[in-house]
Amino acid sequence: MEDKSEKYLAILADILNSLANWWNNAPGDVKNEVIIDKEKRHILMVSTGRNKDRFEYLVLFHFKVQDGKIWVLKNNTDEDLDRELWKQGVPIKDIVVGRHSDFERNLKGYEYGMV
Repeated sequence: MEDKSEKYLAILADILNSLANWWNNAPGDVKNEVIIDKEKRHILMVSTGRNKDRFEYLVLFHFKVQDGKIWVLKNNTDEDLDRELWKQGVPIKDIVVGRHSDFERNLKGYEYGMV
């Protein structure tokens, strides 16, 4: 299970780092960064900085790799990272989408459960 977890963390890191780098090319002082906790297997992308006269902080994405599955805990964007994970070779059954009810996950072929 360890190899699968490491593989999934690496896939998530590649996807999120690419996205953060692309978004960081936009003008402005708000920047995105990827935070990885390899010990607890969490990976997040946060957006921080000044937008005009206001400081902003937002968790854009939060994932947890647990029990050989990728748990999508938060996606505050319109990006379809579930599809990108699938394109990178992650089986749909290994993606647990937290924002959907168990019923919706089952209809779409995603796994369901509790973290």
